[in-house]
Amino acid sequence: MSGVINKKLVQKRFSQAVGSYDQYACIQKIMAGELLRLLEAVNFAGKVEKILEIGCGTGYFTQLIMHSLMANKRFSSSEILITDISSDMLEVCKNKISRQFGLNNNLYFVQMDGEKISLDKPVDLIVSNAAFQWFQDLNSALGLLGKNLNKNGWLFFSTFGESTFQELRQIFSSVLGDKRRPGQQFISARALDELMVNNDFKEVKVIKDYYRQYFPRARDFFAAIKKVGASNACTPQTGSKGYLGKKHYRDILNYYQKNYSTVEGVYCTYEILYCYGRKA
Repeated sequence: MSGVINKKLVQKRFSQAVGSYDQYACIQKIMAGELLRLLEAVNFAGKVEKILEIGCGTGYFTQLIMHSLMANKRFSSSEILITDISSDMLEVCKNKISRQFGLNNNLYFVQMDGEKISLDKPVDLIVSNAAFQWFQDLNSALGLLGKNLNKNGWLFFSTFGESTFQELRQIFSSVLGDKRRPGQQFISARALDELMVNNDFKEVKVIKDYYRQYFPRARDFFAAIKKVGASNACTPQTGSKGYLGKKHYRDILNYYQKNYSTVEGVYCTYEILYCYGRKA
């Protein structure tokens, strides 16, 4: 079994990947574009004065928000609080936004764990792209986020669903012959919908989509995961081994190459969940 998400390790991994993230974050960019499309399609009741972004990373989704939503009168004077668990990621994002849009009194950049968010005043909109899978307790996090939303405020986010890396899970089972997993477990669409409803969100929508990404070799897949800071960040459970030895790693690479190769290359599956809801 996989262990609990280690937040210090998450922070370290993303800080280490700050220089390579933009080049390798292909799936995250697809997710950002679709999340923005869903956000733009919602008819917000009244002016959105305060926005919180959780997990800005290097700022790709932040830039999309600035370009698109700030052109809308309903958002043009909004205050935006931009956060990330990694100070290095946050600094890169801040520099990008500064170069493109300038920094003004409506923009705030704060290092913060989105799962333990604490605001002086509630906001009208919370957005997050590809970050919630790093939460230790999504149910508690959604409850806390709801408390930091004004009445009729909206939460929009994307995350990874249960079929993500299904090839890797099957490989671990076949090669290692035990119950160890290659990282954290991802949530199902049904379970996510239930969590949103149980935390008093209305008009909840969970949209499921699939992407298959190809790599020249199995080794390139693992390298790409590392380059975006998304390597396993779970603390092993008591009695389980923490890391793979060289032999096991080599066996996994060989099995992956042999069983999941096409003319386009070695592939992996991503199940993406796009979710939004209104706070009652």
